[in-house]
Amino acid sequence: MSGHLARVRDDRGSATAEIALALPSLMLVLAAVLAAGQVLMAQIQCVDAARSVARLAARGEPGPRAVAAGDRLGPPGCRVELALTPTAATVQVSARLQLPVAGEVEVHAAATADRETVPATSPEDAT
Repeated sequence: MSGHLARVRDDRGSATAEIALALPSLMLVLAAVLAAGQVLMAQIQCVDAARSVARLAARGEPGPRAVAAGDRLGPPGCRVELALTPTAATVQVSARLQLPVAGEVEVHAAATADRETVPATSPEDAT
C-alpha cells in the first residue's frame, strides 16, 4: 500500500508543470492568430479604399476629395496615391502595420476604373 501512496505523491504537480510548458506556446499561437486578423482587416480596408477612390475619381470627383475619402476608408496612416489619365483613374493604397509578433508588415491594394466621359451635346439634342 505504501508503494501506491508513493506513486500518487510523485504525480502531484505534474499538471501544473505541463500547463507551465504549454501556456507560452498557446499564447504565441493566439498572438499569431490576432496578428493575422489585423493584417487581413487592414488589407480589406486598403482594397475598399482603393476601389472607392478609383470610382469617385472616374466619376469626376476632384482628386483631393477622392484621396481624402480614401484616407477615411483605409487603415490609420495609410498612403493613397491617385493617378489620372484621360481614360482611367488608378489608385494605390498602402499601409504599414506594427505587429507585436511579426514586426512591421506592409499591405497594398490597387484599383483602376475607366473614367466616365460626358457625351458632347449639340443644340439639337436639347430639344
